[in-house]
Amino acid sequence: MPRGLPVVIPIKLKDGLVSAFKNLAEKKGSFILDSGDGFSKEGKYSFAGLNPLHTFSSAGGFVTIDGHTAIDNPFLSLQRFINISNGLTGDPYLPFAGGMVGFVSFEWGSAKGNMASNSNVPDVYFGMYDTVVTYDHLEGTAWVSSLGLKEDGSEDASLAKTRADELAALLYSSDNANFKSFLCYPPLYGNHPIISTLTKDKFISGFNELKGVKKLPLFAQQFVSPTHKSPWQVYLDLRSKNQATFAGYINCGDFHILSASRTCLVKVSGGNVNLRPVKGSRGKTADKDEDSKRINELVHGEEVQASHRYLVADIMKNLHGVCDSKSVSAEDVAHIESDNRAHHLVSAISGRKKSGSTALDCLLSVLPVVSDGDIAPIISRVEGAPRNVYTGTVGYIGCNGVAEFNSAYRTLVFKDTIGYLHAGTEVGLDADPEEAYINIGKAVENIFELVRQHN
Repeated sequence: MPRGLPVVIPIKLKDGLVSAFKNLAEKKGSFILDSGDGFSKEGKYSFAGLNPLHTFSSAGGFVTIDGHTAIDNPFLSLQRFINISNGLTGDPYLPFAGGMVGFVSFEWGSAKGNMASNSNVPDVYFGMYDTVVTYDHLEGTAWVSSLGLKEDGSEDASLAKTRADELAALLYSSDNANFKSFLCYPPLYGNHPIISTLTKDKFISGFNELKGVKKLPLFAQQFVSPTHKSPWQVYLDLRSKNQATFAGYINCGDFHILSASRTCLVKVSGGNVNLRPVKGSRGKTADKDEDSKRINELVHGEEVQASHRYLVADIMKNLHGVCDSKSVSAEDVAHIESDNRAHHLVSAISGRKKSGSTALDCLLSVLPVVSDGDIAPIISRVEGAPRNVYTGTVGYIGCNGVAEFNSAYRTLVFKDTIGYLHAGTEVGLDADPEEAYINIGKAVENIFELVRQHN
C-alpha cells in the first residue's frame, strides 16, 4: 500500500447516513448496507458507496464484466473478479473501507454457478468499490475512505483524495438540501391485482409435498405488483415499518435490490468465521399470553428443536472444509431472539478460517445449508418461480478479506416499476396449508399496500 493510503476523511452527517444517501440513491451503482440505526451491537455500522470501478454479473451461464458478456465458468470467473482487490489494505479502524458489494441468488449459491435461475435479474451481481462511507450509529460519526485505484490496478493518493472529497460533497449536499426525486412516475389509478405464481390448490399441493421432504423446509411464493414510486422511496417506506440490522439497497441500473433482513448469514473477520443461523420462527403478537405460548412452542417443540439442531450440525460439518476442524464450535444453541415482528430460534457458530480459504469459500460452504439448497430442485418445481435473491444473500467482501452477508429474507426486487416479492413459511408436519396460505396473503397485501400508497 503506497504511503498515505487509504485516504480517510471524517465527516459529520447531522441526520444520519440514510438521510444523506438520498442524493446518491438514484445514481446507477449506488448502494447502502443499512444497519437500521444500530438497534443491536451487530448493527453498529452502515456503509454506502457510488460509482463501482468494475461490475460483475452472471445469468444463465453467461458472465458479464464491465458490460462485456462472455461464456465462462461463473464460479471461477467470480473468484478471479474478487481477486482484483486482494492484497489491498483498508484503514485498520474501519470495518469496510472498499471492496466488493453485491448479492448471490439462492439458485446460484446452491450450485456454485452451475444452475441458472431463469429470473429477470442476474443470478449473482457484485460491484468493486474503492471509495465508501462508513457511519457509526453509536457515535454518530462518519468517515469517507478511498483507495485511489487506477485502471491498471495501481493506487494513487491524489486520486483517492479527489474521490473521497467528491463523495463527501455529495453526502453534504443531500444532507443540507431539500431533495426532490428526478424520477417522477405517474400515479397508479384503479385496483391493481397482486399476482402470485401459485394458485391456492398448487400452494396446498406443494406445501403437503414438502412435509415429507425434510424438517421444516421453507415454502415460498412469488408475488408481483406495480408501484410508481421510485425504488428509493419504496425502500424508505418499507424501512419505516421494518427496520432491520442487515438491510440493504443496491441500485444495479435496470433493477434494484431492497432487503430488510434481521439475520447475518456469515461474518469473516481477522481469520474468524461467525454465523448466527435461524431455524424456527413464530409471529409476534400484542397479546402477552399468546406470545409466551409461541415462545414456549419454540423452546419445547420437538420438531422445531430437532430441525434447528440438525441445521447447526450440518453447518458445522460444512465449515470443516473451510475452517480448521478443531476450531469449529457452537454456543447458545437454539436460544430465543425477538424483533418487532417475530420470535426466532438462533444459534452462534464459529470457526477459524484455514489459510487457503477465502471469504467466498466460507459463504458458499454454508449458503446451501441455511437456505434449503440441498433440495433446490424440489423447491424450484413446487414453487414454480425462481427465488433469485430471496433466501440468497446480500453483503460485502472487503479488500482486506473481511466479509459480512445477510440471509436475504424480507427482500424485494424492483424492476420497471414492478415489485417482485417472495413470502414464505416453514412447513411443519402439523402445519395447516390453508391457514399458511391465508396468512401469507395478508402479509403480502400489507406490504404492497404500503409500497403503492401515496404520501
